[in-house]
Amino acid sequence: MSARGALQRKEVLICTARAVLPPVSSTGKQTSMASEIKFGTDGWRGIIADDFTFDNVRRVGNAMAHYVHKHEDAGKGLVVGYDTRFASQQAAEIISEVLAAAGIPVCLSDDYTPTPALSYAVKNLGTAGGVMITSSHNPFNWNGVKYKASYGGSGTPAIMRAIEAELDSPPAAAGSGGSVTIADFKTPYIEAIKAFADLDAIRKANFKFAIDVMYGAGRGVLKGIFTESGIRHLEIRGEASIPSPFRRTSPCSRRRWCMRTARPVWRPTATPTASARSPKTAASSIRTNVFP
Repeated sequence: MSARGALQRKEVLICTARAVLPPVSSTGKQTSMASEIKFGTDGWRGIIADDFTFDNVRRVGNAMAHYVHKHEDAGKGLVVGYDTRFASQQAAEIISEVLAAAGIPVCLSDDYTPTPALSYAVKNLGTAGGVMITSSHNPFNWNGVKYKASYGGSGTPAIMRAIEAELDSPPAAAGSGGSVTIADFKTPYIEAIKAFADLDAIRKANFKFAIDVMYGAGRGVLKGIFTESGIRHLEIRGEASIPSPFRRTSPCSRRRWCMRTARPVWRPTATPTASARSPKTAASSIRTNVFP
């Protein structure tokens, strides 16, 4: 059974093979032509396919593995979650494999997860920290990797600098404790919300609430709580429709996207060959080379 199949079937995946990382030079540093990775507020973010690539996700995961081994109790493991953005689940699986290959026990979310639910899992399970695949408030064509410290909150600037300093380190030494298990982070988080909030007082207020989840990882959470408590509400933009950064959009949407990212729309400049001069083929060529 493949590792992906094991994850999808919610079975335990024991990582016995080393994660795929860029080659290492004689000085012990990785030698790939990877793009520069700079950490900001509690993590790293980048434009999908330009900066946020699976290779870079592996580099960040390896850096986090080095940090945990040096500064935390690696035996406590890490929790890993992801949101509804493009490729978030795949990135979460990849970073889980890298961490487990370094001998760190990993608990991977069984579904998309609100970031506060991951923070709650760090505290509730007593792990060494947490990793969240998300880009927070950034546009849909961005994604990123956040690190949550052992206290559940965002990693301090000092923690971010320590992780960033390990980005070009060789693959972390393999250990015997590495594994990936699947867990539900949302249910304990929802139960904690229900125990904390005075839902009866909210219901008695007799308001009707509009809940805009913006197609994000919070969809269905508050809706479920309110439905169970008899609180009137309306959830909008809760469909399972993840925008793709590669989907062809209208010209106006493309212009807005390019202005936001300061990246021009690229069009082919070479003269089409004789075989590509038919209207159908030429139009297809232009569609293929317009990004997004």
